[in-house]
Amino acid sequence: MLKVYGRANSINVRKVLWMLDEVGVEYEREDWGRGFKSTDDPVFRTINPVGVVPVIDDGDYRLAVDSARGKVTTQQATIERIGKQIEAQRAAIDQAKAQLPKEAGPLGDAGQEGRQRRFPGP
Repeated sequence: MLKVYGRANSINVRKVLWMLDEVGVEYEREDWGRGFKSTDDPVFRTINPVGVVPVIDDGDYRLAVDSARGKVTTQQATIERIGKQIEAQRAAIDQAKAQLPKEAGPLGDAGQEGRQRRFPGP
């Protein structure tokens, strides 16, 4: 599960949280920054040497988010989500095709397989 470091009242952290909510990614958040644990704390500096929030941690890598990286992350997550939706739609179509009667043509109605498109000749 992703972990987001940063306080929810930071506009930059809110952008990341909104993006994760929008694409349906589960996450947990830990408060760091003004009014919470200091980003100058050596523990946070091991998370992000620059000492700014937000930081996204997926266990394998940590990403200190700026606008450009946030856009790339959003695009990647959106592409993955859309890809899963397309796969689910394809599976539903394949299942519906499998339930068609055997005498049905390729378009689903009997007799369609014999039709050919005719083009006007010279």
